Amino acid sequence: MDEAIPFTRESWRGRIRACRGVGAALSPETIAAFDAEHKKLLDRVAPDTFTVLHQIAVHVFARKTAS
Repeated sequence: MDEAIPFTRESWRGRIRACRGVGAALSPETIAAFDAEHKKLLDRVAPDTFTVLHQIAVHVFARKTAS
């Protein structure tokens, strides 16, 4: 299903910093530089609050009981 998740500019920056392509892959200095540029971009193009459409997949597993 699709769900519109609300974010602020600050919470979106945190979400992006936590992504494995940023937080886990870059040096602390590079992350800081990226975050500063990302903040400038969001200040210019994003409203204070916005939503990002996320696709949510749910898997339900049932354990077979021994008969």
